[in-house]
Amino acid sequence: MTACSLLVFFLSGAYSKKLKRPEHFEAQCNRVLKPFNMQFDGKQDYNKGVGGLQGNIRFLRKVPKGFQEGFTQFREGYYKRRRSLLSLDTKNKMS
Repeated sequence: MTACSLLVFFLSGAYSKKLKRPEHFEAQCNRVLKPFNMQFDGKQDYNKGVGGLQGNIRFLRKVPKGFQEGFTQFREGYYKRRRSLLSLDTKNKMS
């Protein structure tokens, strides 16, 4: 039974879809981000049932701390404004 399940898992393409592609995605992101002194820290999340790759972009040590902190503040402000706009939009749709 177990051997049959593993065989179906590999032959159906689920192995490459769930395990191989995210590894390739993370490596490709890091190759692109390296000239900008950035790195993608990815982690696979299997708790949602779909096995998605979630992560965060971080700066390498070469980037000054002041710039990193400023970018973090900008990012937090951006997501805060975005959440408030989305909540206003959903409130307007309900009315």
